[in-house]
Amino acid sequence: MAVGDIVNFLANAVTSYVPAAGVEIIITNTFINQSTTEMGLSNGVIKAVHYSNNATGTYGSIPAKNYGITNTNYFWMSPSTTSKGFSGIQTK
Repeated sequence: MAVGDIVNFLANAVTSYVPAAGVEIIITNTFINQSTTEMGLSNGVIKAVHYSNNATGTYGSIPAKNYGITNTNYFWMSPSTTSKGFSGIQTK
């Protein structure tokens, strides 16, 4: 991938998306199904929650407030068995 490319990430069993070293991505939108309970940023130790849902029956997308991810601070989701993802743009 190159700078300016669209990055789409869709997953059922993966709990995080970690870009390659040196790559930076701006997330513009996140997507969930009814079972996704949390998503946000993580560095492997600390998790910052962007979205939390304890109710069922919620589908759709959540505005991502345009946050950036790197190899150090990456996108994570919980639980690992639900459909979810994001769309963004590679900036570096």
